[in-house]
Amino acid sequence: HADGKGGGEVLRRFQGADAIHDLKTALFHFGQSAVFKNCRVYQQVTIGYKGEDSPTLEDNVSVTCGAKVLGNVTMCSNSMAAAGAVVVKDVPANAIVGGVPAKVIAYKDENDLDFQG
Repeated sequence: HADGKGGGEVLRRFQGADAIHDLKTALFHFGQSAVFKNCRVYQQVTIGYKGEDSPTLEDNVSVTCGAKVLGNVTMCSNSMAAAGAVVVKDVPANAIVGGVPAKVIAYKDENDLDFQG
């Protein structure tokens, strides 16, 4: 459980020092998870692995409140998991996914790619 106190230790598992912006109440089951630059992980999020299958969050990914990213999936650059989403399949670049299981509900406009949820 990342509660801010152990944040430095947690960040060493990631590929960029600025990988995670919010670790206050996120739950990580690491395995071999990879999180790249400028990702945002909000409260009550689970990043979980199954066996040796672990998620990858590419650059500028947002995983919003209560979402879960489970198993051997990749959230491609600039994608977002909406609140409460359960991501069990790869998410394309610039996509916003929601639901259980998560499906693409929209794509970010090219002019809004800097937007973080």
